[in-house]
Amino acid sequence: LIRAEAILLDTIEESSEPAIDVMVLRILELTHLHLMRVLELIFVSEKNEDLTAKVESIGSRLERTQEINKVLHKQTKIDPLTKLYNKDGLDEEGTKIFEHCRGNHIHLSCLYVDLDNFKHVNDRYGQDIGDALLKAFSQMLTEEFRGYDVAFHGNFDSPPVVGRDGGEEFVILCPYTDLEEAAVAAERLRKHLQSHTFELVGADDQQFSINVTCTIGVSQADFDNDKNIHALKKHSNVAVKAGKNEHRNVVAVRRFEGDSTNYDYPSLGDPERRVVPKMAR
Repeated sequence: LIRAEAILLDTIEESSEPAIDVMVLRILELTHLHLMRVLELIFVSEKNEDLTAKVESIGSRLERTQEINKVLHKQTKIDPLTKLYNKDGLDEEGTKIFEHCRGNHIHLSCLYVDLDNFKHVNDRYGQDIGDALLKAFSQMLTEEFRGYDVAFHGNFDSPPVVGRDGGEEFVILCPYTDLEEAAVAAERLRKHLQSHTFELVGADDQQFSINVTCTIGVSQADFDNDKNIHALKKHSNVAVKAGKNEHRNVVAVRRFEGDSTNYDYPSLGDPERRVVPKMAR
């Protein structure tokens, strides 16, 4: 078992995949637990002081392995490009928030953000610039919502969760936030992005000035009908699609009344809103 530990640790050092590391560390953790049980059985029968030291040593190794496992588990939930939560991380953190809000009768809203015509950016400037844009926009999202919960509610314990759901799609989960407050936050973000110019550096230090817009779907959790965080995200995602089909560069607010679902577009009242054409794919 001790030899197996050495092999497993060598495997982790040579691996660059956090998911593999977590799996190997789980095996290592089970190895430690098994070794401790074996030594404890021998200790009971022989009362050997040397065995006592070995049991304590294995226990220390187990604690260290468990700590490393926690760190690596967290890494598997982070998007390597943007450093935001990835899809799995969003689902895990979102489930915690959803259950907390449902159990304590707290408002929970979701913003689903989709960059408009992002494929055009990749086609025109290349994937490196596209990736740089995603990183810069992720930083904007982080800064935009860093103090959001404090500004609205004075609550440091439940900040919004920001993550990348895939491609150019991002999710912001806002506890203690009703639909109207979420719509205000979404419109603020849309305006900020519309007026912002990203200064990006590509290959050979070539500089590019790029402007992009986004469409944002907004919905509030209906705990009587929404079973989990996936349902809430789906509502906001459908709102985004409605916004893109009709306009782009808008906030689409999902309103559920009776058996019907309607979408409001508060952005259309903004005289400075830039009309964004739909690009051919």
